[in-house]
Amino acid sequence: AWDQIVKKVKEYNLNVPIWHIFAEAKRARDAPIPDDALNSLRPSSLYQRAESAIYKSILSAPPVANIGHILKLLSRQGVRGKITFLVDLIFPSRAFIARRYNVSRPLFILGYQFARPFLLAAELAKLMFRWSANVGTV
Repeated sequence: AWDQIVKKVKEYNLNVPIWHIFAEAKRARDAPIPDDALNSLRPSSLYQRAESAIYKSILSAPPVANIGHILKLLSRQGVRGKITFLVDLIFPSRAFIARRYNVSRPLFILGYQFARPFLLAAELAKLMFRWSANVGTV
């Protein structure tokens, strides 16, 4: 059963966050997670260790609103997956813009499509400021 869990976790590129969760569950609650399963998920490459450091700082800091996009970006597999996610996030479809910003007029949709990269940049700046302030207080 654990082999299947590890296989699925790796298939969805979730081994770094799941490793953190399992390791903490085993440490804090003595969860019955086999060492070989945990070791199979342990971050091994330089990229995974860097990703792990980001997860660790997020998990050890007080909660920050809107951190989900950063976590979604981290969970995308490979550089191509991350770039695709960012392009879709920054330049979404007209249908998404209409739903997200509750607009229906084509000119308003176009305006939001133009403004969205700037709106996201402002949100990212606020997020990074709050996150760095919280990390500094831990």
